[in-house]
Amino acid sequence: MGYEPGDSVQLNTQSGNGCNRWGWYETPTLAELQSSISGILYVGAGGNVIANAINVGTWTASASPIGGVTVTYNLSPGYFIDEAHIDLDCLPINTCAPGQYTFNSGALPNVPVYANPTPLQYPACSGGAQAYLIIHGSINYLTTATTCTEPVAT
Repeated sequence: MGYEPGDSVQLNTQSGNGCNRWGWYETPTLAELQSSISGILYVGAGGNVIANAINVGTWTASASPIGGVTVTYNLSPGYFIDEAHIDLDCLPINTCAPGQYTFNSGALPNVPVYANPTPLQYPACSGGAQAYLIIHGSINYLTTATTCTEPVAT
């Protein structure tokens, strides 16, 4: 799940639309995206407890002058993304499952770097609503070990 220190908002703060799940969203302006924003990719931050999470890489979101938004996932050595989900829309959030997001890559061949191939259009929000951005991915750690280590989160 993408997290931008100092700017991310917890999904479960969305007045019933957070779907009672952990994670975060950003509320970048088009100007901010045109300068680019970035953050950390976390796995296992159940309950939004970052101390229990594993930092598996970084993400960057940027927009073209006409508002085409691209999100790039950069995984740390040993980690790979096998599915990317991006939600870019206007608040309030009305999608719960990552598979319902604006963009779903489908199956990827465990790549360490990925960017959505077609930029997403920055939304024109009405009534003073803000745009939001959720960055999610299915992350794998490839190993030759025959047993798994104990999980960090309990």
